[in-house]
Amino acid sequence: MNKTIGNLAFLSILGAVTVAFAISFGMGDRAFAEKQLRKFENKVNKEDRNDIQ
Repeated sequence: MNKTIGNLAFLSILGAVTVAFAISFGMGDRAFAEKQLRKFENKVNKEDRNDIQ
């Protein structure tokens, strides 16, 4: 029973952090978010090109 309570507490905290991140990302500075996503996309694309060669 204690293990179940611990799992529930952990998942609740993880869910709360995830929701808080999603809200802050959505309501925060959209230009900053767009810039970070573009950097990530460029990095992924660069790694894909390196894998092909």
